[in-house]
Amino acid sequence: MTKTKIKPCAECIDPEFNPGYHADIEGYREAPIYQAHKELDPEQFAQPLYLDVGAGKYSQLEGWTAVDLYTEADINAPMWEIPLPDGSVKGIMSQNALEHVQKDRVVPTLREWARLLEKGGRLELMVPDLEWACHWFIARPTNGWDMDIIYGNQQHMGEFHLTGFTRDIIKDYFEQSVDKDTEWYIESIEYLFGEMTSIEIEPGIYKQDVTQRVILVKANKI
Repeated sequence: MTKTKIKPCAECIDPEFNPGYHADIEGYREAPIYQAHKELDPEQFAQPLYLDVGAGKYSQLEGWTAVDLYTEADINAPMWEIPLPDGSVKGIMSQNALEHVQKDRVVPTLREWARLLEKGGRLELMVPDLEWACHWFIARPTNGWDMDIIYGNQQHMGEFHLTGFTRDIIKDYFEQSVDKDTEWYIESIEYLFGEMTSIEIEPGIYKQDVTQRVILVKANKI
């Protein structure tokens, strides 16, 4: 695809990233420009409304609405500022996405998800286990998957890991997110370990199947 210049929008450009025009290469944006400026009508999406945050172009979960900043998802917006009304979402899933935001945005992102969820709404959050990833890399110091589980594959701006999590760190972030408008019931924080095929991770990047341990948080908005 030919590189296309996109006129920047002063309301959308995050000042922490490079200003100026942004190239759209095969659907991925090199810097976070997003299109939503006003609150969206939740009725335009499948009901009841379930969000797959950081899903890419579309969710692999049937009936779920994809949210992504760097590609043409159902909702093109940052995960910490999703333009939907309070309490309009029944469930949120986020798999291997929260590590792509700056660490000072983790708590605001959790508060944003709580704002969107209806009372009793469900959050299932999966993030890479940084402690395991560091031990894995020390034993296998290559610049392929073994390094990418720490830093991301860096194929575009949305594929850089900007922070990391252990079980204690993610628990602490949830505790920090509690305020007068946000309260969580944490059902469980557990480890999952398994193998994934190279196609499941990112077609064309890895030639072999890969191994990873992740942290899965299951929580409900109180």
